[in-house]
Amino acid sequence: MNAYTSIDRVADRREFAEIAALLAHRCPAPWTTDPRAVALLEQVRNDEPQRETRFVTYVLTRDEWTAYSGDLAEKLHAIRDANGDETLTYSQRTDDFVPFTWWCEVTVDAAIEAMLGCNPEVLSAIVHAAAEVQS
Repeated sequence: MNAYTSIDRVADRREFAEIAALLAHRCPAPWTTDPRAVALLEQVRNDEPQRETRFVTYVLTRDEWTAYSGDLAEKLHAIRDANGDETLTYSQRTDDFVPFTWWCEVTVDAAIEAMLGCNPEVLSAIVHAAAEVQS
């Protein structure tokens, strides 16, 4: 056995280990399918969270918007943020950014509004996107 052959074998083992690690790392389920998030979103129907005005001031401009606030919304944000970390890690490792793009588009406010029936198109898009991401 020469030195070249042993280097090739080491490189092959490393590549195999990297491929095995990618295959073992599964795509995280969308945050809206987390059992804790499902339970909290069900509570939204009975106990609608308050909307709060938020703003960011830049040098000459001020952006203003409303967002849901309170304990329920904060818990949903925590679940979504934790899932976002997992999803981004998966997307970076596999170079598949579809799950992370979906995570970016489905905000806590969008999920709450969908549960309240304010926007049936959003609810339909969330269900459809979740099914695509999981398949």
